[in-house]
Amino acid sequence: MEDRKAFFDLFSDFFPEFSLRCILTKTVVTDMLLEPEARKLHLEIETQEPLSDNTVKDVEEQLAERYALSSVRIIAHEVASEDEETEPGKKKPKIKNIIGGEIKDKKTPMRDLNLKLKTPVIEGEVFGFDCHETRQKGKWIVSIQMTDYTGSVNVTRFIEGPDVKQYQQNITPGMWLRVTGRMELSRDGKDIQMNPSKINSVAHEGRKDDAPVKRVELHLHTQMSNMDALTDTKKVVSLAASWGMPAIAITDHGVAQAFPDASKAAKGKIKILYGCEGYFVNNLDDRVAVHGTKDGSFSDEIVCFDIETTGLKVTEEAITEIGAVLMKNGKIVDTFQTFVDPERRLSPNIVGLTGITDEMLRGAPKLEEALRAFLDFAGDRILAAHNAEFDIGFIRAGCKKCGIPFEPTYLDSLIFAQNLIPNLKSHKLNIVADALGLPEFNHHRASDDAVPVAQMLARFFKILEQRGVTNIQSINDEMMRHRPEGALSAGRHLKHIILIARNSVGLKNLYKL
Repeated sequence: MEDRKAFFDLFSDFFPEFSLRCILTKTVVTDMLLEPEARKLHLEIETQEPLSDNTVKDVEEQLAERYALSSVRIIAHEVASEDEETEPGKKKPKIKNIIGGEIKDKKTPMRDLNLKLKTPVIEGEVFGFDCHETRQKGKWIVSIQMTDYTGSVNVTRFIEGPDVKQYQQNITPGMWLRVTGRMELSRDGKDIQMNPSKINSVAHEGRKDDAPVKRVELHLHTQMSNMDALTDTKKVVSLAASWGMPAIAITDHGVAQAFPDASKAAKGKIKILYGCEGYFVNNLDDRVAVHGTKDGSFSDEIVCFDIETTGLKVTEEAITEIGAVLMKNGKIVDTFQTFVDPERRLSPNIVGLTGITDEMLRGAPKLEEALRAFLDFAGDRILAAHNAEFDIGFIRAGCKKCGIPFEPTYLDSLIFAQNLIPNLKSHKLNIVADALGLPEFNHHRASDDAVPVAQMLARFFKILEQRGVTNIQSINDEMMRHRPEGALSAGRHLKHIILIARNSVGLKNLYKL
């Protein structure tokens, strides 16, 4: 070979794993000999970092496989990077100038590029490069696609033939460039692009994981998740291994095609958890309107309640209000309300949603006092709430924290509504109340939301009585009969579930699924 060539200029259709590609992007081929009859290839290369014997062997094997060669022999020489310090205490060499001089001005994020900027400076990774002659002989067009991961831009320039080598020999996908030039409209007028005046190659240290305890990613899609991910399986597994992660789960949407590539890329450096994101219809739990074993007639006393909180997560948020009404024989006969000191300031969103302010909660009972007052009001009666798992979850967590026994039987009016009024698009409390023609109420205040829960239960009880159901513990059986299995139109929706194989038997079962 007369000229030094960038590795991927010679092997442009060779796509090794991510870690190897990062190394070979900065590799130059200084000599090459091909023996056509024996199908043997001999290479001498220069790298900017030392290559282990195993790495060289990997490149040799992958090149031989890609180009159907009997053998590949590589001799690697390490040379100092242009961005390395040659001796301690000395300054780093200047950045390599591909065209023009060195660029020292402040960088502009690509997301902020616009036509009003005169000569912005951008810096980013090259993910696409093309250089070809136009219809006009001797005129070439260079197109460099770059991203800084805040945005992307096409760097385009028309050049004369003699300047072509300057671009072809110095620019390859995967390298980082610093570019300045004029912003202009693309030829079709639908986008903006940069016409460069200076281009520098720059060193770039990739993202690292410095966490002392490494994460294990349990929900990862690859290109095999149709229309849902662009992640290359081999690259992401290699990246996770280079970051020191002990394991990574592959969970594509309902497919297992990425498993072979993941296994090959792992090479003992990282554990692969084989899984998938499946789809399921909950045809049992969402019919359970009655939780617990206590029984009674529809005319017995039932405590309908609601709570307001500082947020949705029971493990992190706090109760701010508890409101309840006592229903007997379908009518409200008593009420209960208390604010609860959350021992924190409320967020503007919660204040806007509920109308409850920090001033209203000042001096309110602490959690234990408020819970004991509510449970004294409820006694051993059956409880009821709309989307009861949320309200009961907060009450249960509060009782556990305060050491208060709490094992209630409770009704969920949301399940009643989903089964008995299946044609509603949503079964939120206010929407169900409107559908039943109930009086207006101040939604998102516990003391007011408890009232329509009682009123709608009274309506639902009458519907069930017409079907021969007269006691609490008979309700679930009626719900099972009333709501056909798999009827998505009846308020049941597809949900996602992550499945991960624990062992080889589980992997076999996953393939069967």
